[in-house]
Amino acid sequence: MAQFGYGHLIPSIPSIATITQAIDVGTAVSAALLDKIGLMFGSITDTILGWKDKVTFRMHYLKLERMLVQERLDPTMQVVVRSEFDDLVRDNADRKVKIDVQDTMLATQTRQLATQTRQLATQTRQLADQKRRIADQRCLIAAQKRLIVAQKRQFTAQKRQIAHQQSQLQTHGQQIEELQRLISTFI
Repeated sequence: MAQFGYGHLIPSIPSIATITQAIDVGTAVSAALLDKIGLMFGSITDTILGWKDKVTFRMHYLKLERMLVQERLDPTMQVVVRSEFDDLVRDNADRKVKIDVQDTMLATQTRQLATQTRQLATQTRQLADQKRRIADQRCLIAAQKRLIVAQKRQFTAQKRQIAHQQSQLQTHGQQIEELQRLISTFI
């Protein structure tokens, strides 16, 4: 019994099981032809998933038709292969749409992430600015505190100086009083 030589390349395609069933019921298909069909189906799968226009798809379809004619494949088997080709195209076109949707979602998420990253960068800069302003305010407050302490010391020194001057004035007053008493004594 012939084996589908490239079935492992496209495990998601139902054509493998269908063609194998056709072989089982007695359709004469060579292993080499099955290999050709397997390679073509695998190539079609890769092409459709990277599809941008219909030209490449049309080329694959014509190539398949030429191969069916050249290999003189049994009419029943031709129907099977064409049917599986159609299924393959439809399945992979659906996969392509899903992939495109996922790509669009991913692009949207990427843009959202970029926006969030920019917002985070802005917030980080704003936070850094706030920290610098707070640090500047703390430095200003510390300088004001030092100035107040210095003014307090100066004020205390002035009070001591005034007290000393008052004491000297009192002493001078007492001396003047004593001199006046002495003078009055001599007079």
